[in-house]
Amino acid sequence: MAADAMHAIDYLRARTKESVNCRLHSVERHHQEIDARLQSVFTEQQSLSALSDDEKTPATRFGPSTYLDYNVDLSKIKQRGTIMEYQENFEELSNMVRGWPVKALIRAFIGGLKDEIHIVVQATKPHSISDCFELARMVEQKHRKVHLAARQGTTNRGICGQSTRTDLFPQLAGMANPRGYPTTITAT
Repeated sequence: MAADAMHAIDYLRARTKESVNCRLHSVERHHQEIDARLQSVFTEQQSLSALSDDEKTPATRFGPSTYLDYNVDLSKIKQRGTIMEYQENFEELSNMVRGWPVKALIRAFIGGLKDEIHIVVQATKPHSISDCFELARMVEQKHRKVHLAARQGTTNRGICGQSTRTDLFPQLAGMANPRGYPTTITAT
């Protein structure tokens, strides 16, 4: 029985020694990770201190900003989907900014439209943002019809294969053309 007890004690000593060694190894690895982190922070601090105060930007001194500038977002907005989606995004951003004149809002909305819609809406020179929304929706609808007709092999074109502005916008048929711009545009 004494031999069994001695064997059990030796076994427990070996397991305890393994456990302690394993824990020591884990602690050493943890200390190495901390040392590596401290070294990287120290190196970063040295590189920042080497810059003059004029060279330090707020981002390098204080970290990235969480401030959202809706003015920048509104000025850079682009149409990616349908006009309705774009209009919703535009209205959401325009409600977040203050002090934008109507003309600037109109320019921002038209500037973000897809090219085929942008050209037509800009040519009509809308005077309100609601006119821009309505014209853009009408142009998008007309483009859908033209593309659908092209796929089906039929077109509804005017003289020389061109669609007239009044074909695109029947409600503009009675409007004058004060600057003498061409009254026809090519349907795409």
